[in-house]
Amino acid sequence: MRAAAMIGLTLLAMTGPASAQSGDGLVAIYLTGETLTTRCRSFLTLVRNQNRGASQVVYDAALCRGFVTGVLDAIAFEEIAGRREHVAAFCVPRGVEGDVVTEIVANFGDRNPAKRSGSAYAMVRLAMADVYPCR
Repeated sequence: MRAAAMIGLTLLAMTGPASAQSGDGLVAIYLTGETLTTRCRSFLTLVRNQNRGASQVVYDAALCRGFVTGVLDAIAFEEIAGRREHVAAFCVPRGVEGDVVTEIVANFGDRNPAKRSGSAYAMVRLAMADVYPCR
Protein backbone atom coordinates (compact mmCIF):
# COMPACT_ATOMS: atom_id res chain seq x y z
CA MET A 1 0.00 0.00 0.00
CA ARG A 2 2.77 2.42 0.90
CA ALA A 3 4.57 1.65 -2.40
CA ALA A 4 1.38 2.40 -4.33
CA ALA A 5 1.07 5.74 -2.55
CA MET A 6 4.68 6.63 -3.39
CA ILE A 7 4.14 5.73 -7.05
CA GLY A 8 1.02 7.89 -7.10
CA LEU A 9 2.85 10.85 -5.61
CA THR A 10 5.70 10.41 -8.06
CA LEU A 11 3.31 10.36 -11.04
CA LEU A 12 1.52 13.41 -9.72
CA ALA A 13 4.79 15.28 -9.41
CA MET A 14 5.76 14.34 -12.95
CA THR A 15 2.50 15.55 -14.51
CA GLY A 16 1.99 18.84 -12.69
CA PRO A 17 3.54 22.09 -13.77
CA ALA A 18 6.72 23.20 -12.09
CA SER A 19 7.61 26.87 -11.99
CA ALA A 20 10.60 28.97 -12.88
CA GLN A 21 11.51 32.59 -12.33
CA SER A 22 11.24 34.93 -15.29
CA GLY A 23 11.55 38.68 -15.53
CA ASP A 24 7.90 39.19 -14.61
CA GLY A 25 7.38 36.44 -12.04
CA LEU A 26 6.70 32.73 -12.10
CA VAL A 27 5.87 30.87 -15.29
CA ALA A 28 4.69 27.29 -15.72
CA ILE A 29 7.09 24.61 -16.89
CA TYR A 30 5.21 21.51 -17.94
CA LEU A 31 8.19 19.26 -18.46
CA THR A 32 11.51 19.55 -16.67
CA GLY A 33 14.85 18.55 -18.19
CA GLU A 34 15.04 15.73 -15.67
CA THR A 35 11.69 14.30 -16.77
CA LEU A 36 12.58 14.73 -20.43
CA THR A 37 15.87 12.86 -19.90
CA THR A 38 14.01 9.99 -18.24
CA ARG A 39 11.49 9.82 -21.08
CA CYS A 40 14.24 10.03 -23.71
CA ARG A 41 16.03 7.08 -22.11
CA SER A 42 12.91 5.09 -22.98
CA PHE A 43 13.22 6.36 -26.56
CA LEU A 44 16.78 5.03 -26.73
CA THR A 45 15.67 1.72 -25.25
CA LEU A 46 12.90 1.44 -27.84
CA VAL A 47 15.32 2.17 -30.68
CA ARG A 48 17.74 -0.47 -29.39
CA ASN A 49 14.91 -3.00 -29.13
CA GLN A 50 13.77 -2.36 -32.72
CA ASN A 51 10.59 -0.56 -31.68
CA ARG A 52 9.46 -3.27 -29.26
CA GLY A 53 8.69 -2.39 -25.68
CA ALA A 54 6.14 -2.23 -22.91
CA SER A 55 3.35 0.32 -23.25
CA GLN A 56 4.97 2.69 -20.71
CA VAL A 57 8.27 2.62 -22.64
CA VAL A 58 6.41 3.40 -25.88
CA TYR A 59 4.50 6.22 -24.17
CA ASP A 60 7.67 7.75 -22.71
CA ALA A 61 9.48 7.43 -26.05
CA ALA A 62 6.62 9.15 -27.87
CA LEU A 63 6.60 11.96 -25.32
CA CYS A 64 10.34 12.46 -25.81
CA ARG A 65 10.11 12.50 -29.60
CA GLY A 66 7.09 14.77 -29.57
CA PHE A 67 8.70 17.23 -27.21
CA VAL A 68 11.97 17.37 -29.14
CA THR A 69 10.27 17.85 -32.50
CA GLY A 70 7.93 20.42 -30.94
CA VAL A 71 10.83 22.48 -29.66
CA LEU A 72 12.51 22.33 -33.08
CA ASP A 73 9.25 23.44 -34.74
CA ALA A 74 8.99 26.30 -32.26
CA ILE A 75 12.52 27.48 -33.00
CA ALA A 76 11.95 27.30 -36.75
CA PHE A 77 8.63 29.14 -36.46
CA GLU A 78 10.13 31.92 -34.35
CA GLU A 79 13.04 32.35 -36.76
CA ILE A 80 10.87 32.44 -39.88
CA ALA A 81 7.50 33.86 -38.89
CA GLY A 82 8.26 35.53 -35.60
CA ARG A 83 9.72 38.56 -37.34
CA ARG A 84 6.92 38.96 -39.87
CA GLU A 85 3.68 37.79 -38.28
CA HIS A 86 1.79 38.54 -35.12
CA VAL A 87 2.28 35.61 -32.78
CA ALA A 88 -0.82 34.94 -30.67
CA ALA A 89 -0.27 35.98 -27.06
CA PHE A 90 -1.70 33.90 -24.24
CA CYS A 91 -1.63 33.83 -20.45
CA VAL A 92 -2.13 30.39 -18.93
CA PRO A 93 -3.10 30.67 -15.27
CA ARG A 94 -0.76 29.13 -12.70
CA GLY A 95 -1.54 25.55 -11.79
CA VAL A 96 -3.06 24.48 -15.11
CA GLU A 97 -1.91 20.90 -15.72
CA GLY A 98 -0.14 19.63 -18.84
CA ASP A 99 -3.03 17.27 -19.63
CA VAL A 100 -5.44 20.22 -19.64
CA VAL A 101 -3.47 22.26 -22.17
CA THR A 102 -2.90 19.17 -24.31
CA GLU A 103 -6.66 18.54 -24.43
CA ILE A 104 -7.26 22.18 -25.36
CA VAL A 105 -4.88 21.88 -28.31
CA ALA A 106 -6.36 18.56 -29.45
CA ASN A 107 -9.89 20.00 -29.38
CA PHE A 108 -8.80 23.21 -31.10
CA GLY A 109 -7.30 21.22 -33.99
CA ASP A 110 -10.54 19.27 -34.42
CA ARG A 111 -12.65 22.44 -34.38
CA ASN A 112 -10.36 24.48 -36.67
CA PRO A 113 -9.27 22.42 -39.68
CA ALA A 114 -8.04 25.53 -41.52
CA LYS A 115 -5.49 26.14 -38.77
CA ARG A 116 -3.92 22.67 -39.12
CA SER A 117 -2.00 23.29 -42.36
CA GLY A 118 0.46 25.72 -40.80
CA SER A 119 3.06 25.24 -38.11
CA ALA A 120 2.08 22.99 -35.21
CA TYR A 121 3.72 25.52 -32.94
CA ALA A 122 1.49 28.28 -34.30
CA MET A 123 -1.59 26.11 -33.80
CA VAL A 124 -0.66 25.52 -30.15
CA ARG A 125 -0.24 29.26 -29.63
CA LEU A 126 -3.60 29.95 -31.29
CA ALA A 127 -5.33 27.31 -29.16
CA MET A 128 -3.86 28.73 -25.98
CA ALA A 129 -4.77 32.30 -26.99
CA ASP A 130 -8.31 31.14 -27.74
CA VAL A 131 -8.82 29.72 -24.24
CA TYR A 132 -6.37 31.82 -22.19
CA PRO A 133 -6.16 35.29 -23.77
CA CYS A 134 -4.11 37.83 -21.86
CA ARG A 135 -6.30 40.44 -20.20
